[in-house]
Amino acid sequence: MAARLNEEGVASEPVVDLATAVRLADVISTCTRSHEPLVRGSDLKPGVQLDLVGGYTPSTREADDECARRALVFVDRRESAFHGVGDILEPIASGTIRETDVLGDLYDLVSGKVKGRRSGSDITFFKNAGGGHLDLMTAEVMFGQIAN
Repeated sequence: MAARLNEEGVASEPVVDLATAVRLADVISTCTRSHEPLVRGSDLKPGVQLDLVGGYTPSTREADDECARRALVFVDRRESAFHGVGDILEPIASGTIRETDVLGDLYDLVSGKVKGRRSGSDITFFKNAGGGHLDLMTAEVMFGQIAN
């Protein structure tokens, strides 16, 4: 993957130690079907953006509870996040975070109803539960901008 990205002009390099890579990263994006957390909250540096794209069932996890505890948590859509994704449900079930600690979804962020990052040291955590609703949300935002 790193070789292909380099061929496309995207500077990249493979890593063999995920924890070290996480500690150095400014942006972390995961897209797996892992049933065990891959990213540890203790490895997140201040200011990092964590995007969890995989893990779309209650039993799949890409990040541990500490990631959610340390971060400002956002989701693609509240309804899907609270009804089926382990990266949100498990930290709530363990008492690490509450449902109210999920600060907003894409609708809230795009409309300005909620603020995302508040300072350069904020850790932001975005959980994408996936689905066709993302296309609809994008179309709604684009249509709203065109209509206005």
